[in-house]
Amino acid sequence: MTGQDPGASALTLLERDAWLRPDPAATDVTHGYPEGLAPRWMREHHEHPPAGFASVPPGEYEDVIHGWFSRFLGASGAVLVPSCTMAFAITAQAVIQQPGDEFVLTDTSYDSYPRLLAALGATVVYARRDQDGNPDPDSIKAACTQRTRAVVIVCPDNPLGTVVSPGVMDRLLRLCQERGLTLIADHCLAPVNPLRAHIPLLPKLAARRPVSWAALGDTGKMLGLAGTKLGVIACPGTLRPRIDAAASSWFALLPSYDLAVIAAIVSDPRFAPYLLELSGRIGAAFVRLREEIQPPLTVTLPDAGPFALIDAGGAGLDDATFASLLRDRYRVLAVPLSWFPSGEPGPETGVRVSLVRDGTTITRLIAALGACAADLAP
Repeated sequence: MTGQDPGASALTLLERDAWLRPDPAATDVTHGYPEGLAPRWMREHHEHPPAGFASVPPGEYEDVIHGWFSRFLGASGAVLVPSCTMAFAITAQAVIQQPGDEFVLTDTSYDSYPRLLAALGATVVYARRDQDGNPDPDSIKAACTQRTRAVVIVCPDNPLGTVVSPGVMDRLLRLCQERGLTLIADHCLAPVNPLRAHIPLLPKLAARRPVSWAALGDTGKMLGLAGTKLGVIACPGTLRPRIDAAASSWFALLPSYDLAVIAAIVSDPRFAPYLLELSGRIGAAFVRLREEIQPPLTVTLPDAGPFALIDAGGAGLDDATFASLLRDRYRVLAVPLSWFPSGEPGPETGVRVSLVRDGTTITRLIAALGACAADLAP
């Protein structure tokens, strides 16, 4: 990734290039979209959308997709947009009142959000995590000023995989209620739950509270249909007019094909069992990593989500050197943790790998990590 614009996202560029021109000899574990895991019935929906779908009013398909997210998130009504990243940008735009308004994010944050906020004229302020990897409510409270407009959390977290505890979520809701802030929760990884963690979903916890909130979702992390995906924004009625106004400036007309295919999939009775199977596959890959990866490499498993962290600190490597070694010697494409923004960047020694892959890819990943561990061993 040398020679790139310093304002660009190295993670996004890597994911884009690996998707556009995949190297068949490389093991790509960068992105969290399911790859090679779509069952035949899902591929049939993708390859053969419902007959006459282009003549069906798009709102009919939207209603089906709204229904699924309403049941999952516990929120009636939602705004559908092309991606979760756009969902965040629209939500931030709806919350910003004037240039310089502040958003509090957690250290080692999902890398697109700080860049989007900066592009929208907002100021990013980072808060610490607690010892369990949760956003630290005390640090978030201390970071708030008169210019603060929102607190942003990702649950399950990306890249660390932590799940915000219900107690922490409740404290953040109370803080936002007291200060008139909006709590924004990215829940796009919540349907992928390999270790059966309890994931507190913001709409359910915020129900009947006089607090501003927005919950973001995504179909791409569930389906992995080569770009056929949608993002979703759920919010209370008090915020909805501002969300609709912000969304109108993007004028994102959703393709009838995408709507028809996704509506057909989420309404198929095989969809719920598929999500369980997908989570089971990831869980099995977690177990293999834990059992087969040897020192000096170590594995950190998440509370939920499709990612695991591989640490090379025992070999004395920083994360960028470790990622370069994996890429150049073992043909593994992974993401250094230092690529995720932080208020106080410190030394990192781990990389993020995605386990939403078929068995062959996981076997190649484990073999490459095993060879790396053997080569790095004293």
